[in-house]
Amino acid sequence: MGHIRVLRHYIHAPYLFMAGADALILFAVAFLGYATRYGYFPLDMVFASKALVLSLTLVLCMVGMGVYESRLREGYIGMMLRTAVAIFLLGVLVIAILAFLMPIFELGRGVLFFATVEGFILLGLFRLVTNKFIDEDIG
Repeated sequence: MGHIRVLRHYIHAPYLFMAGADALILFAVAFLGYATRYGYFPLDMVFASKALVLSLTLVLCMVGMGVYESRLREGYIGMMLRTAVAIFLLGVLVIAILAFLMPIFELGRGVLFFATVEGFILLGLFRLVTNKFIDEDIG
């Protein structure tokens, strides 16, 4: 796969695919975390906006931690360690600050706990499968 130009920067297409897929997984995991906590799936647009904020925030934290580039340098384990730091430390902190500044985006501690744990597990499984399909000679 080649490169895609985004805001005058060339980004490897597989990285964009991984980030997009991660965002979709994390969006769905917000609903799964809610269902794990309360026993049913929320079906309202307010929660969907919270799920979108969670998803985008965690993906941006993973980008900031260099998760997508680390796949080549550090392998699967290094990528998952960076993912853990991005989600459990940086991501939860940013989500807490956002919830404090804009209470409409508050998920609740239980939902956030289940969503982050389930998200980390599902991202790990997804990456384990997709790493086989992404070229090793990116970069």
